[in-house]
Amino acid sequence: MPPRTLRYWFAHEGFSERKRRTGDRSGLAPYRAYLRQRWEAGEHSATHLWHELRVQGFRGAYRSVARVLAPGRQRQRGRKRGPKAPEAAPTPPAPPALTARQMAYSLLRRPDKRTETEQSQLLQVQQADPLLATLATHTEAFAQMVRERAAERLEPWCERVLASPCRVLKRFAQGLRQDEAAVKAALTWPYSNGPTEGHVNRLKLFKRQMYGRAKLDLLRQRVLYAA
Repeated sequence: MPPRTLRYWFAHEGFSERKRRTGDRSGLAPYRAYLRQRWEAGEHSATHLWHELRVQGFRGAYRSVARVLAPGRQRQRGRKRGPKAPEAAPTPPAPPALTARQMAYSLLRRPDKRTETEQSQLLQVQQADPLLATLATHTEAFAQMVRERAAERLEPWCERVLASPCRVLKRFAQGLRQDEAAVKAALTWPYSNGPTEGHVNRLKLFKRQMYGRAKLDLLRQRVLYAA
């Protein structure tokens, strides 16, 4: 607040009561009868009526005249349009568009575990783009092969993918072929490297918690006691 304002109110030693504005502040009150007369005579242009009032001495803005004429113009438009047509039944809203992550998650889920919305979204995506339809088919086939541990399907699946236009899946299939022995072992044997990875993750967590505050002997004790 500028100092001049403070000095002004300190000099008055109080605040005067604010006066409420009443009546027509645009100065259009003396001309309302003329506007009504011209409107009934058929002149409905706010611009023409504003120019006529300017000639008579009106100093207000065009918006003041347009605001006064607005209700009459709305009624006039309503009469021209006629009776309102019955509204059509509302169409059900379309499901929201899938993101890439949501689509990947839906494709990797079991078909019987998908919701109706997910089924509808996947169907729309496959109908809209043939490439995405091919991608969905190969992805679902691969996920089913892993769940059922069907190693004999690996090579036919790779051949179908390499013959398809999906570049990303082609690179994935080529990587599987480079490590084919390990992939077939994963699809055949019930063993998993998960416990080893879990222990490595736990060890890294301890190291990060103690970084800069302890040495190897304390880290060893924490790992042994946690085990």
